[in-house]
Amino acid sequence: MNQLSTGSSDRLWTYKSIARILRNEKYAGNSIWQKSYRTAELPRKERRNHGERNRYFAAGTHPPIVTQDEFDRVQQLLTQRKETCFKGREICVSLPAGIIYCGCCGSHTRKKKINGKYYHICRLHDVNSRSCPVGSIPETEIPAAFLRLYYKLKHPGSNILPQVLTTLQAVRRQRVLWSEDVIELNKRISNITSQNQLLAMLKQQGGVDPDIFISRSNELAEQLRAVKLEKERLLNACRDDTIAQTQALIETIEAGPDFLEEFDGELFGELVDRIIVESNERLRFRLKNGLELAESIERTVR
Repeated sequence: MNQLSTGSSDRLWTYKSIARILRNEKYAGNSIWQKSYRTAELPRKERRNHGERNRYFAAGTHPPIVTQDEFDRVQQLLTQRKETCFKGREICVSLPAGIIYCGCCGSHTRKKKINGKYYHICRLHDVNSRSCPVGSIPETEIPAAFLRLYYKLKHPGSNILPQVLTTLQAVRRQRVLWSEDVIELNKRISNITSQNQLLAMLKQQGGVDPDIFISRSNELAEQLRAVKLEKERLLNACRDDTIAQTQALIETIEAGPDFLEEFDGELFGELVDRIIVESNERLRFRLKNGLELAESIERTVR
């Protein structure tokens, strides 16, 4: 991935970061409000707004750095560059080290140059081809398979990740609702609430001294608060990280481009945990939530 140094520091800027700056409406003095929102359920989290809430465009909210005309021309230029500069361009490979595994023996693969082209080959197979049947995979086929996988996840009508999320949430909800600890806490909440209602009825009928009512009412309120906090803590402890990881994957896919014309290392890193070479014709991509999706290797070179 191309990187640029700022010159004044050791920080490196990727072209993706620069593209985000060039597309930021704030540089033209405008604002888009409610790009993100906080969830209603506890614990509250910040989420990107992909249509769940209304978004509002406000013009002239602050002094601009560039004119609106300059900003619009930059957007046109970015679109033109995207349409012309990437056509016919070779896929740029930028895979993290140690991310590709052999699905047969479990070994890492190693990068090897054969007849002027780079391949990923099982280390065990490279030492002795009879020890493992999985041979070499052309390096260019791996990002090509990722582009096909991304299209399937992004394309309208794809419900792979949303269906996984729905199933995980249903399983978690069922597990939590029937938890003995949660059932016991619900009983305690119900009991305290009943006591509070009885106390209020006695006060209304004049059957309890006002000072005693206030003291007892405060005690019950404190008990109820403590039990509810305990229930919230328990529910949070029962949270499945896989659900949060799946939600993050969905947000990444929704925020990504409609089509990937070239391999995007940053996007790949947000989605994929590892690649498993099942055979010379088939790969499995393990996503960040543990879900594995297979892709065939479409190639003419072996």
